[in-house]
Amino acid sequence: MLSLRPTLFVAGVAVLLATVLCVINVSPPAQAADSTALEAEAMTIQPAASGSVFNDSSASTGRALGMWANSTATATLSLPAVVKVVVRAKGQRCQGMPTMVVGIDGTMVGTTTVNATTWTDYATTVNIPAGSHAVTVAYTNDARSLLCDRNLLVDKLTFVAGGPTTPPGTPGSISLGAVIPFTAADLTNAQRGQYENLGVGLFPQSQPAQSAYPAWPAAADAGARYEWRDIQPTDARTFNFAPIDNAIATAAAAGKRFHFRIMAFASCCRTSYPAATNVSVPDWLRAAPGATGNYVRNGITHVVPNWNHDGYLSAVENLVTALGNRYNKDERVAWFELSGYGDFSENHNAFMRDSLGVPGPAPANSVAALGYYSQYQDQYITKPSIARIVNATLRAFPDTRVLTTAQNAEIVKQAMRDSPVLSTTRRPVGVRADCLGVYEPPQTWAVNPYSQYVQGNDPIIPVLLERWRTAPVVTEWCNFAPDGNQAFFDKGVKDTVNFHVSMLSSTVPMYQGSTSMPSDLYQQWAKANKFSGYRYAMTAASLPGTATAGSAVPLTVRWANFGSAPTYDAWQITYELRDAAGTVRRTVNSPLALQKLAAAQNYTDTTNEPTPQAADDTVSLSTTGLSAGVYNVAAKVVWNEHKAAGTNVVTNMPPMRLAQAGRDSTGGYPIGTVTVS
Repeated sequence: MLSLRPTLFVAGVAVLLATVLCVINVSPPAQAADSTALEAEAMTIQPAASGSVFNDSSASTGRALGMWANSTATATLSLPAVVKVVVRAKGQRCQGMPTMVVGIDGTMVGTTTVNATTWTDYATTVNIPAGSHAVTVAYTNDARSLLCDRNLLVDKLTFVAGGPTTPPGTPGSISLGAVIPFTAADLTNAQRGQYENLGVGLFPQSQPAQSAYPAWPAAADAGARYEWRDIQPTDARTFNFAPIDNAIATAAAAGKRFHFRIMAFASCCRTSYPAATNVSVPDWLRAAPGATGNYVRNGITHVVPNWNHDGYLSAVENLVTALGNRYNKDERVAWFELSGYGDFSENHNAFMRDSLGVPGPAPANSVAALGYYSQYQDQYITKPSIARIVNATLRAFPDTRVLTTAQNAEIVKQAMRDSPVLSTTRRPVGVRADCLGVYEPPQTWAVNPYSQYVQGNDPIIPVLLERWRTAPVVTEWCNFAPDGNQAFFDKGVKDTVNFHVSMLSSTVPMYQGSTSMPSDLYQQWAKANKFSGYRYAMTAASLPGTATAGSAVPLTVRWANFGSAPTYDAWQITYELRDAAGTVRRTVNSPLALQKLAAAQNYTDTTNEPTPQAADDTVSLSTTGLSAGVYNVAAKVVWNEHKAAGTNVVTNMPPMRLAQAGRDSTGGYPIGTVTVS
């Protein structure tokens, strides 16, 4: 989608508008200049307390609409065919300027940052037929402090007339399907939305107590975690890959890619412990002097690794190397999760501190003891030991993405910035975050104002907070709700959007038993899943009605991402020229990188949707050698995340499902038609 932009770029607007005029064959220019005005103060704002009409002598009627918080102004009016919408607006600065999103009939037609502090016109081209239409202006990124307050001020909207005179469906017409709203069923695509976690089927249908709710459509990803003793049970040289191999094969047969981690310690949650012993490491490693320690609580002996012991670290390096040798090139494996340190391999040891009575170094002593600052006494691994595990993992998986929890600041530094092995990896390291709904995905040390890292403006924090631009954030719902279930799911929605979460787990612990989920909480849960990850659609296009055989047909398509994050896999947009029989006669690949199409968010109201981001894509379709006739133009987005010299090559990944009506049997979406003569 074209961003709205000030009319000082009138030359650029004129060029584009001329193309649209040519495409849709509008009335003569004098008639196209006719317009309908809508004063913003006549619009209805929701929530009602988030805005008001104020006096401004420089506004068109001496009054304008002030939007003081995130809100949407709405009006329904009768319009002629419209080719351009112009919004007269200005902003008030507070740590940035306001974002304005304009919609018609539920579809976004333009978005921009309103940088002007005096009334300025922002324009976007559209193709709206005559009739009654619902028009919206949304303010989506409110901010305030003790010193300032960001606001969006809107004077009026002008709708410039000039619609198509040829009926829909004739050659040269645009036939984009309607954008599918979030109220519809979720879209199933790779590495977005709900994933199958730990063998638990999709929520809600996997839980009998939630039978009142419709089944979730599907998932394209599944994941598990394994105890180390099950993978290397006999000795340091022998591996049993069968549990992982079988899970990968099962997932692939169901059209899913797989991800996994290995655990050296898990503080819970078995129903029983043989020999009253909780042990995840192999017996041969437990027998190595100094590699592990025994801690007794409530009659259970917990076998915890000595995270800095050379014998233990060497065994981890050997394990990870073997896993990489087997799975790095396997295209059925989407990512590997950093393994070898902490409870559940989640890079923390709160259980040792809280339940076993063995706290880590105190904050004042942590740098001397560990080599980095630890504020919460839940860290035990030293900086050199971290480097060994991180480097071994990156060396083992250069072609497969690695994810890590952000619980340990030094692990984040090594895995995302400092490791010398990073230059050899194909994809940046992503984030695996537990406890969605309670803790922010970047974790307390990176976002809490009382954190020493935050107070000291540690430069790793922006690296972590901006990692969503290049690598996924994958989450798991928390198993407790300290502030109640409503606050839990409200926070889950907000954190999903603000921290650009791509995927959420099928495990929803509070509603996996006999307790049915209230409908209002289900709606919040569903929002979090639907808002997560990418959600692309084509929202506008321009295409000439006729072309001479042998000439190049210019095509411009406006792509929008309505989701919270981009895709991180490589997807190729391909435009197809099809004859009347549906045979593809010409194709052209788009240069547009969908991985870069996603908006920053400042999401505070769960009644709103994420701020979308848009971009225009322009290509030329060759007609050389084509017979005269009417040709259909379609778009298809094809998965292309293949590994160099990959094994078990994925060949059954369907084309991306767009948030767009009109998908055909090949996974393509119609754009329009052109007549070749």
